[in-house]
Amino acid sequence: MRAAASSPSSCAAEALAASTVKIAGRDVLATWKVLVALGMAPPLYALYAVFTVWLAYRYQMPRAVKLWTPIATFALLNTAGYSALRFGESGMDVYKSLRPLLLSLIPGNARYLERLQTMRRDLTIQLAQTIDEFGPQMYEVRCRCRGRADVAGL
Repeated sequence: MRAAASSPSSCAAEALAASTVKIAGRDVLATWKVLVALGMAPPLYALYAVFTVWLAYRYQMPRAVKLWTPIATFALLNTAGYSALRFGESGMDVYKSLRPLLLSLIPGNARYLERLQTMRRDLTIQLAQTIDEFGPQMYEVRCRCRGRADVAGL
């Protein structure tokens, strides 16, 4: 019998093993993290709010402080969580761009940079070809689902 809460890496490994498309289970890992955050953040925020109210009562704060403490706690925790998410996202973008930047500054890496530029150019061409090939087909399917007869008239 399995434990109720398994680790994200085991969930990702199981999903990767069961998947017909092998993408290392990163989407499953991200989904697991989101679900844990959705299930754990609100109770923890409530616990923190109760704790701050207890502190307000213990130190005999004015009544207005006691009333506004849980609201301020929820607002500050949500703001801090959102800010951390945004900062982490932009920080990861900066972190990922540091290696190419450093490689471009070090003399003797011209061959690697040319290979990287060629790879990016080829990927761009492949992406454009894929969109050109499958884009109209997807649009036709979407129009048929919505009941539109012709694609050219849109």
